[in-house]
Amino acid sequence: MLVVLLISNHKIYKVEKEQNPMKDKLIVYLLIGLGILALITALAIVVTRENTESVTEVSFENPTELPQKINLGETYSFTVGVYNKSPLIKDYPYTLSIVYDSKNKELLKRGKISILAGEKRSIEESFSVTEEFDTAKILVTVEDQEIYFWVSQA
Repeated sequence: MLVVLLISNHKIYKVEKEQNPMKDKLIVYLLIGLGILALITALAIVVTRENTESVTEVSFENPTELPQKINLGETYSFTVGVYNKSPLIKDYPYTLSIVYDSKNKELLKRGKISILAGEKRSIEESFSVTEEFDTAKILVTVEDQEIYFWVSQA
């Protein structure tokens, strides 16, 4: 039996309540069960949530073979690898540019490549320079990532 004493207007009131241990246990078990169910639901949402985060790796495939000294009018080639690490097929816009003496930027090519989820594709590129320069940056931009290498005139 639960006894509660209430004090109001300088008077003491006694309230008695019969306790039901089975009902109290049932409420405790129900609360524990709801807590476990909420935890399982939260874990299921985290585990099964589709990962749509876009992760892309961009690199030169043979960085040791990139040209460093170039002659005017000659064509030079290189390969860029693009690895789609996202769970979706993606279309990647890309550009090839040259930046002369860290000032004048010239767009050489614009393109798009489609890559399956988890796949890697190569972009074969080439360039030729006809303008005199001291140093130039060969810049490849894939989506929002930039990679580059420097060349100087031979």
